[in-house]
Amino acid sequence: MKTLYIVRHGETDWNKMGKYQGITDVPLNENGLNQAKACGQALKDVKFDRILSSDLSRALVTAEAIRGNRTTPITVDERLRELNFGDWEAMLFSDIEARWPGLIDEMYLRPHLVKVPNGESFKDLQDRAWAGLEEFINANDEEETLLI
Repeated sequence: MKTLYIVRHGETDWNKMGKYQGITDVPLNENGLNQAKACGQALKDVKFDRILSSDLSRALVTAEAIRGNRTTPITVDERLRELNFGDWEAMLFSDIEARWPGLIDEMYLRPHLVKVPNGESFKDLQDRAWAGLEEFINANDEEETLLI
């Protein structure tokens, strides 16, 4: 049996500001770095056999902070990136709402029906990310503990 630990990256300035960052490589801010270190401290006694991370720095730095002094390999896969928010990248919720009234609500209420303008749908993200996860998880049949 495999044991999975799934962790979201720490805070970025864009998270704090309410900007959609999607595939834009926004680094962790000071609070995000502290969150990543705290998560690493909380998981310091877990022996991870392998680690999988998005290639975006906010996720990779979080994975590295959790790994700490261990020598566990980190596999980087761009398929684990956040949703491509297309025209919404770097925009505030209020600006998106002003330009595309009701579309954000529609996206979260009916994610299977909405594709972000010049971006992805949640189905696109799901298909892309699941392919990467499935490949990583099924790389061997061993019992192991994985950090994603």
